[in-house]
Amino acid sequence: MRAAWDQIVQGKHPYLDGVIIPRSCEAVTFIYQTWKRHLDHEFVDYLNVPWKQTEHTLQFFRKELERVREHLEAFSGQAVSSDALNTTIGLYNRHRALMRRVYDLRAAEHPSISGRNVFDMVMSSFILPKERHMELVSQCLHEIGDAPASKRPRPRILISGGCVIDGELWQLIESCGAIIVADDVNNGARTFWREVPEGDDPMDGLARTYMRAPCGFNTGISDRFAFVSDLIARYRVQGVIFAVNKRCESEAFDYPELEKKIREQLGKPMTYSSSTS
Repeated sequence: MRAAWDQIVQGKHPYLDGVIIPRSCEAVTFIYQTWKRHLDHEFVDYLNVPWKQTEHTLQFFRKELERVREHLEAFSGQAVSSDALNTTIGLYNRHRALMRRVYDLRAAEHPSISGRNVFDMVMSSFILPKERHMELVSQCLHEIGDAPASKRPRPRILISGGCVIDGELWQLIESCGAIIVADDVNNGARTFWREVPEGDDPMDGLARTYMRAPCGFNTGISDRFAFVSDLIARYRVQGVIFAVNKRCESEAFDYPELEKKIREQLGKPMTYSSSTS
């Protein structure tokens, strides 16, 4: 967050007209107050994401999304209709389904794509328009389908953490002879594992789906463990690496209980890595 804020202050993103900052860790939350106080962007909004998952918090989050929607409409001068939302939700759902196809390649006994390559594919999806990214991913899937997979057995690893954005870490793990076949990170499977329902009330679908993203920030231990244990079974994971950023409280607080459950109930070896990236 310090690096991102430094770039903003230096004007390295002159194309920005505004920003929406979600409630998460303190570093992100306080950027909102700092941005509002020190920069003169007309549109600076704060999305209050609830910590609990109840019907009451669902209604609260839905109202928050409605408020941001109205704020965007007033700022842009354009209405955000339910039809337009459903069209975009459909596009993103098709992208999510395509990315899950990429992940399914790693369920094979001898995966035909490396964890580092999947990491690069996911990270590029945050930059490219979804239509263009889907074209490139479809092309990759076609080419991968024609390429022979290595038959050399490799330990199958799952990475768990918050935002594990250092590609060199993924490369390092696989350079030691392992292969990353699954992940439980914000810039990975959590992004596209669940689709948003399309229907008469797209705001309700958005609220239900995003409120239940399997992140340590807003998900209890039982749900976190259910998500991780499903990945471990689906991708036949043999070991787990917890790559937690320093001062990421939600992931660090979850680690002891997750480690205990995985060790006692699933019997998988684990290790813990703390990084500053």
